[in-house]
Amino acid sequence: MVDIEKIKAYVDKVPPLPETLRNSLKAIEDGDLPKAASFAKNDPALMNYLINLVNKPIFGFKKEIKDAGQIFGILGINQAKQLISSYLVSLLTPKAWKTFKISNSKFNNLQADLMFNWNKVLEHLECEDREVSDTAVLIPASMIVCEELFKDHINDVLLLREVKNLDYNTILKRLSGKSLFDIAAIIAKKWNMSKRTLRVLLLSSGKMQTKEDDKDLIYAKYLHLLFFLELSKPDMIEGGLNDFIDFNTEFIKDIYKEFQELMEID
Repeated sequence: MVDIEKIKAYVDKVPPLPETLRNSLKAIEDGDLPKAASFAKNDPALMNYLINLVNKPIFGFKKEIKDAGQIFGILGINQAKQLISSYLVSLLTPKAWKTFKISNSKFNNLQADLMFNWNKVLEHLECEDREVSDTAVLIPASMIVCEELFKDHINDVLLLREVKNLDYNTILKRLSGKSLFDIAAIIAKKWNMSKRTLRVLLLSSGKMQTKEDDKDLIYAKYLHLLFFLELSKPDMIEGGLNDFIDFNTEFIKDIYKEFQELMEID
């Protein structure tokens, strides 16, 4: 059994934030995107990540965007904050995946798709709350922690997969006593995300009890569907990452048609 302190130790592998990144985050929180961009452009690693991410096909830009001011100005405050959060996740990403059959390129595509489509959902719901927009980044981060955790127990993991045909979610619970959402909660607290960000995320598991008139419940239902949509793509199924989300049809039945139309799903 892996105790919670060891899980926290995996999260602690994130290097200390460079001063330029801290300053950029502070400027975003203050709503000053030009100032945030001026700090970001002085961090070559951050700029390389931002340029590669925003120029992925999912964002639909016709011309390559390389300027920090353009990146932050076009995307706006919420997406700029998400970009920085995604960069934090990238600092955790292993050079090579040992457990999950996925490349960093495909994992980066997952992050980009999640971010783009989550913002599409929030625009549809007319939500401009940064606490809500932060939630989608936590699941990819917790998947990386699972990779590190499983890698240290790879023989046990492979045995459970091959002999007992267990999914990764069940193996995670046996190994650590935690679910993917529990690990995401640990990361949220470590990164000083708000209680509301954490609450929306936990509600999106479809297993947390709350009142039907809970105003965050609608966001959680859309996020639950979005996780399922993204992790049901062929690359994610092949990699084994789809094991982690238990689709709850009862939880999302009242918004499924609207979500389907929004995402243009046949």
